[in-house]
Amino acid sequence: MIAWVLGVVFIPLLGAAINGIFLWVTKRRAHLIAVPALFASCICSLVVLSKVLGGVHADINLYMWVPVGKFRIPVGFLIDELSAVMMATVSFVAAWIHLYSIGYMDHETPRGYAKYFCYLNLFTFFMLLLVSANNFLLMFVGWEGVGLCSYLLIGYWYEKASAANAGMKAFVTTRLGDLGFMIGLFAIYKYYGSLMFADVFSRASIVSPSIVTIITLLLFVGAVGKSAQFPLYVWLPDAMEGPTPVSSLIHAATMVTAGVYMVARAHDLYSLAPFSAEIVASIGAFTALFAATIALRTQQILAYESGVADTVDPLGGSWMVECLTQTLEAEAQGYIDKIDSLGGALAAIERGFQQREIQESSYRYQREVEEGQRGIVGVNKFVSPYPKITGLVRVNPEEAKKQVARL
Repeated sequence: MIAWVLGVVFIPLLGAAINGIFLWVTKRRAHLIAVPALFASCICSLVVLSKVLGGVHADINLYMWVPVGKFRIPVGFLIDELSAVMMATVSFVAAWIHLYSIGYMDHETPRGYAKYFCYLNLFTFFMLLLVSANNFLLMFVGWEGVGLCSYLLIGYWYEKASAANAGMKAFVTTRLGDLGFMIGLFAIYKYYGSLMFADVFSRASIVSPSIVTIITLLLFVGAVGKSAQFPLYVWLPDAMEGPTPVSSLIHAATMVTAGVYMVARAHDLYSLAPFSAEIVASIGAFTALFAATIALRTQQILAYESGVADTVDPLGGSWMVECLTQTLEAEAQGYIDKIDSLGGALAAIERGFQQREIQESSYRYQREVEEGQRGIVGVNKFVSPYPKITGLVRVNPEEAKKQVARL
């Protein structure tokens, strides 16, 4: 079991390390490392899932990571039904997104191509670490790593101001939620004396319900940021500034489900705090309703619909999510039908814009000729959308005026 678990988690890290360290070597061949690494991880996760379904469970400690007095945290993995399903889901979805990225990112520079696959592998590693850790601190490492990689991937085309701002927006917004998560970890250690899942959950009832309520609400603040719940939802639609495969990786079964996984993993605590459970359901339901009211553009409909379906469903009630998902999909299909029915009109509008662009180019060129800026001596380039009127003008100003007039 341990070999398969290590394969699931660390093979993507190995792929990220190779593409990151040997960036100038792999270049256009980066996918030959990244994609097989993810499919190998996916196969290992399916083997682990089959063993868990056969009744095999494991709590594996590799080595002692933080041995400071009584505070002792190992690098370890908890393998049960929840973690096995999440590992299989994350690796399976990420593997196919990696495969699709080969064609989608083909236009990138060799260095950018390798860097993209390095980030994608690293993102998957941190997500797999998050869902397989056997203690809160190691989960937090994966939690923060996913946030870092989301910043790098959303702002991948950082030359565009909108992409850079979107990456920063996602990073800062999720950090606000992570602050609450981190305070919750401090509270767990103060009252339970450990951050190991087995120790905390086995002694969950020794702490007063009011303290458990505070702890669970603090943990949920982290889930609100990571899973794009109200009011920390604002980064989700801007995440589409990154490459489309990145959007699918974040909106689908990976980053936005991190908060859902954390709440499910801490179920023993939430079962002792009914008020926190009501807050979780209320925030999830309100986020679903709120997202439905603001998803007015086609792209944002897809972003919010995926975010709602993947995060609010476990948090706010499946019946509401199902209704809202169908509503959003119907709304998106309505826009598509309208575009299809107006295809001829759109084509006519496009031709009109092209003709107007030709006229404006001609007028601009004519003004430059009359002002003596063009056509005096040498070669002048006249560019238009149509090849027939694109070429090199080797004429004097008078001949240039006649040529422009003929356009």
